[in-house]
Amino acid sequence: MTSFAALFKVTTQNRLRLLNKLLLINLMVIFISFLLTLFSQRIRPYWSLSLFFNILFWIAVFEIVVLVAIIVSSRNCLRSNRFRLIPISDIKLYLADLSSSVIGVVYASFCQWVAVILSIIILWLGFPHNKVGADFRSGFWLGFKKGSAYSGGLSSTLLSILAMILIILLVHLVDFLSTTLLNYVPGGAQKMVKLVVYVVVIMLVVYVIFNIVRILYSLYQGNFLQQAPSFWMTDGLMVIFIVIIGSINLGLLPKVETTR
Repeated sequence: MTSFAALFKVTTQNRLRLLNKLLLINLMVIFISFLLTLFSQRIRPYWSLSLFFNILFWIAVFEIVVLVAIIVSSRNCLRSNRFRLIPISDIKLYLADLSSSVIGVVYASFCQWVAVILSIIILWLGFPHNKVGADFRSGFWLGFKKGSAYSGGLSSTLLSILAMILIILLVHLVDFLSTTLLNYVPGGAQKMVKLVVYVVVIMLVVYVIFNIVRILYSLYQGNFLQQAPSFWMTDGLMVIFIVIIGSINLGLLPKVETTR
């Protein structure tokens, strides 16, 4: 029997190798986009602010690309003969793949936070020492002292990681159902079953996105501390969803056929 540790090592190395390539591409895009903004004379004095917003924008795009890449890589792993036919139980295979996806999500989030923190430091040091710069530093420091900057960081980061994991599991669920459950459903009712599954998935995704937007808005308003209990409750609910959907996927995986 193949050990769980050996399989986890292989799948994790594959995910991190893929994410490193995407990270390199993302850094190149940020650099090129930042250079293009410097052609504007009005923006040039505030180059550090331009760099900050470029990083924020492309990091958001990077997060979506990372999510899609992990989903595709995970699907290929769970359906590939290379992994499905090795002597290991389906439960260990799924847990190894899911653990690798979690490591990938955490790694991507860590890289994002490092980039954001560095951009904030550069923004603080590189912003002009005039009235605009003084007002910015005063407002930023006031928001930080209120707790919205560092207290909201942990909850929002955790929610972001849990959201990506939940979406990965939901995609697994739809994929597994489409190849297992629908085989036992009459042709005329398959569309209805698919519709119900997709409606449930869309509702959960909308719920996740709504809470992420709510956290970001509360950080902007500076009242995160008043709403923090509800955010942590949201994290708890998402953990429950992850456990339930992950358990369902574990039950469906043995019935999923390989593709190659």
